[in-house]
Parts: sequence; structure tokens; C-alpha cells
Amino acid sequence: MTKLLIDLSTVTLYNSHKCAYSTFKEEYPMISLLGKYISILHRQEQKSLNVSLKQYGLGYSSYNFLLYISRNEGSSQKDICQTLAINEALATRTMKKLEQKGYIIRKKEENNQRSYALYLTEHGREIIPKLIDAVYQWWEELTSDFDENQSSLLIAQLEQMTEKSLEIAQHHSLQF
Repeated sequence: MTKLLIDLSTVTLYNSHKCAYSTFKEEYPMISLLGKYISILHRQEQKSLNVSLKQYGLGYSSYNFLLYISRNEGSSQKDICQTLAINEALATRTMKKLEQKGYIIRKKEENNQRSYALYLTEHGREIIPKLIDAVYQWWEELTSDFDENQSSLLIAQLEQMTEKSLEIAQHHSLQF
């Protein structure tokens, strides 16, 4: 049986009964597992919030945008995309839906007529506590076995990794 042995710089074919993924996983457990676990957590959070937010006609991406706008009223769509590392096309579609549903208003910026400043409507302000409760309940249940130190350490480490990933992206010009 032909198999790939991966060592980050070369790919070598050799005969074996093991699969390439298991060898990669054994040789580079952090690379394999960290991305996997973060990805699973993210997808599970999305699924949970999509169920919770469906009653409001919202989905996961709407949640992130609304929360950002609530904390940064008057921000531009470009600001949101850069901060949340989200592409412009997704942002445009989501903003149009949020505006149609009456959660936000978009006002042309005085200094740039091609850009919009984003604001919550009264309806948008009313929904924010419900959105926060939905995500809080999910994370509270998820981390119920953690003590305060574990929770703080996890958040600090993830924040540090996120900041580093953004630095790397900027260094390599990987803009969204």
C-alpha cells in the first residue's frame, strides 16, 4: 500500500498500511490537533447560535456584525471586515439583510460617499441582549467544568494566538 510521509518540507512515498494522516498526526500533534479542535468549536458554536437566533431571522454572521456595531456605532463596513477578518462580499450581503430586517441603518459617510457608517436601530438595540445571552449560555455550558483560572488562561492564550495570526497575515499581506 502506498503512503505519504509528511515532514513539512518533503513528501516521500513509501509502502505501509498506515494512512498519511495518522503519520502526520503522530509526528506533528500540535499542528494536527489545534486546528482541528478550534475548527470543531467554531462550527459547534455556529450551529448552536444558528438554532438560537433563527427565531429572530438571524444567523451566526449576523450575530458578529450586530455585536460589533453595537460596540462601535458609526463604523464602516471596511472597519468591521478588517477587525473581524471577514471578506467584503459576505459583509455586504449580511449588511443588506440586517438593514432589510430593520436591525441596522446605513448612512453614507460625509467624507466618502462610497462608504457607509453603520448604526443600530431601536430594533437592533433591543436584540443585542438576547444575542449576548444566547452565546453566553452556550459558552457557559461548554466551560462549566473549568475553574476561573482555566477559563482566563484559555482566553489569554487564544487571544495571543489570534493577535499573532493577524500579525503573520499582515506580514504576508493576507488581507480579507
